This record gives sequence, structure tokens and C-alpha cells, in this order.
Amino acid sequence: MVEPLSIRARRALEKAVSPIAQDASPGLVLGVVDASGLLAFRASGLASLEHGVPVTESTVFYLASVSKQFTAACVLMAEDSGWLTRSDSLRQYVPELPAWADEVKIAHLMSHSAGLPDYGQLVNESGQSMDAPMTDEVILALLARQRDLRYAPGLRCEYSNTAFWLLGIVVGRAAGESLRSLADELLFERLGMGHTWYRDDRWEVIPNLAEGYLPLDGDGYGRWRTCFDRVGDGGVVSSMSDLARYEAEVLSSGSSWATLAARLAEPVPLLDGSVSECRAGVLVGNRAGHSIVMAGGTGAGYRAFSVRHEAAGATVVALSNLGSADVRSPAFAVLDELLSR
Repeated sequence: MVEPLSIRARRALEKAVSPIAQDASPGLVLGVVDASGLLAFRASGLASLEHGVPVTESTVFYLASVSKQFTAACVLMAEDSGWLTRSDSLRQYVPELPAWADEVKIAHLMSHSAGLPDYGQLVNESGQSMDAPMTDEVILALLARQRDLRYAPGLRCEYSNTAFWLLGIVVGRAAGESLRSLADELLFERLGMGHTWYRDDRWEVIPNLAEGYLPLDGDGYGRWRTCFDRVGDGGVVSSMSDLARYEAEVLSSGSSWATLAARLAEPVPLLDGSVSECRAGVLVGNRAGHSIVMAGGTGAGYRAFSVRHEAAGATVVALSNLGSADVRSPAFAVLDELLSR
């Protein structure tokens, strides 16, 4: 007799979390989701070391690059609404950039194949800090100084924060509102994700937010509080409960959200006909002979990871407020335990 997925999920979570659970350290929450919602979760550690607040399924974490899938989803929904097309050029929406932006299509941005320089590197080379207050205009000015692209668009895939930050600007200008407002309207509010949004204001008070930490040399932890509030390549804050709402809809066969997620994972051939694992805000791989869809993020003292195995009808999500935490290994351990039974 095959055990229900909910029982297997609880056992798998206990097995994965027990070896790494530390009550006095920054936290980790692992959860298993199916089409019905959050089947089970296990949490350990603290959202705030200063105040002794434990991590729960409702704790809000910064998702870093896990945000990219939501940025890409907004682009697809904007296209469905007729506000843009993926064949439009970057310069059509960002005329501040030089002539090389005419060669870059929105589709190139979404598939990490635009040939753009890394804006973080440009910021550092300019003598500024990525953790300092900074406007979109400052970064656009740095990009505008570049004489050419690093390679022809579509030639190869190289993971690009610049591309997805620009997508946030593009879709916002096409829709006539901020990416945050657009995502609230098209995605988060419709899914009932009331504790999820793009953090585009560094002064904003976020209820139930876990503090981000990094280990100190020797012993203990230090808080990492960034002033950086650019969005598109990152920026989303969310909780295990809210992410479970999204993943449950994606795992519901025939739903519009499942269709949207499938479009995000579609292969995009490069100029030589090859296909990269990088898709529109997600990575596609293989586990136990079946396709898996992954999203991962690191930044500002946080780690986030999700892996969806549609054949098993489950997604495993891992969130931590320790920037050095390994969230992939426990997530895959849970997934493998589910698949082995």
C-alpha cells in the first residue's frame, strides 16, 4: 500500500531538518506543496536573534533571485494584455540606452541571452556599493556608457541580473505602473498572497520579516541590512504559506497558472539550435528521470530555493535568513525521499 503524500512529506521533512535544526541560530523552513496546498512544513531557528522570534510558515523572507519567475510571469501577462510583445526591442522601452539596445529583444532578456554586462560589476567598478542607496537612473547611466554588448543576442546564455532588472523597468513602462503595482494586480492579489510583494522601498516596514544574517569570523552572526531596493532581478518578499498558494495553483492540472508556469519553463533555442537550462526566471533540470523546475536566490542575508517535480505532483520550498545556509541540499533530500517511496 502506497502511503499518502502528506505522510511521506512529514517523514521526509523530519529526516531532512533534524540534523540541521538549531534553536539559537538564524532560521530555516522547509515545506512540501501539492495541488491542495501546503501539505507539511518544518521550521527551525529564529527569525530574529535579538528578539528570540522563531521562524514559522508565516515568517516573511527576502526571495532574491526567486523573484525572477514572477517578473517573467508579469511580462507574459503583459504580453497577453497587448501591452508589449517579446519581439519588441529593449530600446523601445528604455531609450536611455545606446543603439546596441535595438538588437536586444525582450525575449533575449527573459532567456538570459542578451549579452548585457553585469550591472553589479559596473556599480562596483564605479566605486559605489551595491548595498548603498541607488536609483534606476544611476544604473541606467552606467549601462549607457557601455559601447557594445558582450556578445550577440541569442548567441549563448549567461545568467543575467541585468536582464531581469531591465525587464522590471520594461514591463512597468509598458503597463504604465510600477512592477510592484503590476505584480500585485496580476499575480499576488489574485492568488491570495497577502504577504508577498516587490520590496521597492528600503524604508518600508514589513510585518513578520525575518532579519537577514551572515556568519561572523570566529563565532556568532551579523545582520545584513541593505539599502538596495532595485526590483525585477530580485526584490520579492514572501512566506512559506504564500509561496505554497502559488505552487499549489501551478500543480493544479489545467489551471491558468499551470499554463503560465509551463510557458516560463519553455525551451528557447539559441542561434546554434542548442537549448540552455536557463528559462524565463527558472532553471529546468532532471531528477529521477523526470523534468524538474527550480528557482534559487541568494542575497541580503537570505537564501531561497524551490524545486517542482510535476510527475510527483509536488514542490519542495526552502527558505532561510542565513546568507550562507545550504537550502538546496535539504530541499533535494526531501524530494528524493518523496520519490523513493
